[in-house]
Amino acid sequence: MTDCNPKLTFNKYFVCTGADFSDVWNNLHNKIVPMMKNRCYNCGSHAEILFKSLHDHVNVGIGKNPKYPKMYESFVNEIVETHKNYNNRFTGFK
Repeated sequence: MTDCNPKLTFNKYFVCTGADFSDVWNNLHNKIVPMMKNRCYNCGSHAEILFKSLHDHVNVGIGKNPKYPKMYESFVNEIVETHKNYNNRFTGFK
């Protein structure tokens, strides 16, 4: 079981249910990413960064600290920049 409070709502996107998905994260980090790196090192390396950052995003969302703070900060900046580029290209908003 996770160490978060199942009754705690952090924002409209994250409500900690207390569910333990560590087996899923371990599968992603220890099986899927190495398989991807084996097939294409560049793609697998990018996937590794994205999965670690996504995992940290979930951790932050449920009130934990990110395990890789600098990587997570870069991930958030990348998401914001990608969203801005999307808006500029497809919706005309800034």
